Amino acid sequence: VNLRCAAMANKPAVVDVEDPLQEQWYLQTAQDLFSLGVPGSTRVEETKAKIQAIAEERNAAALYKLLCERTEMMADGALVKKMEEATAAELKALEEELAKATENEGESEIRAVLYKRARLYMRVMDKPAALAAFDECFAKTVPIGQKLDVVLCKL
Repeated sequence: VNLRCAAMANKPAVVDVEDPLQEQWYLQTAQDLFSLGVPGSTRVEETKAKIQAIAEERNAAALYKLLCERTEMMADGALVKKMEEATAAELKALEEELAKATENEGESEIRAVLYKRARLYMRVMDKPAALAAFDECFAKTVPIGQKLDVVLCKL
């Protein structure tokens, strides 16, 4: 029993969310996107710069494309490509982590990687991929509390 406890003590805890205080950034971003479409809105340039900064920080190519579409701004192809490549690199790392977890770890670790992948899609605002990833994560989730987390993320 003591050996097992010692082995488990060296293993990092499975955490769904790294920083819960930063979880709802997208609510303000949605409000900012809405305000860009309101006639006579003030601070349009400031809001555009804020949304673009968020898109660049999170490698959210979909958000950047939406911003360009709504503001009739020309999209920077190099920036979009950079964002998509960064996202692809993160996805590749998560796929490797998933393969490793599938081979060597248990169900909760597999579920944690699936949840990270779904959260990545959510962060980059790829809604169809995020919904599909959350559905896959839901299918692998056993505890009711974690299932509720997945359902609430899909809202």
